[in-house]
Amino acid sequence: MGPETFEACLETARKRNVIYCIEPLSRTSTNFINTVEEALLMVKEIRHPNLKMVFDCRSATQEESVIGALLRALESRALYHVHVNDASGKGPGFGETRFTPSLKHSSPVGISATSPWRSSNTIPDPRPLRAGASAT
Repeated sequence: MGPETFEACLETARKRNVIYCIEPLSRTSTNFINTVEEALLMVKEIRHPNLKMVFDCRSATQEESVIGALLRALESRALYHVHVNDASGKGPGFGETRFTPSLKHSSPVGISATSPWRSSNTIPDPRPLRAGASAT
């Protein structure tokens, strides 16, 4: 799939003020755009203001260093959205992925708590959360 495939829909995206995002996913999910570098290369080659990228923490843990990949995405200025999900597919705090180092590195380059971050809405069992909340 070449840039011309995306160029056709990006003109419509521009007219409708829509941002089209490329999301690198792990090789277990797709054989197309697996790393931040591949996504950034596509964004750079197409050079359209309505084409950006999404950073997926889960996929990044399977393909590359999360902190390194996130910093490259941030520095590129092509990053539009971040999926903060654990390597297990669950939300932050429900698995082994450590998000604090990534968040600490992201603040100096313009990402904050009010930036477009989204976590997985997969909560394995909400009862422990409710039990803990009622105990305080």
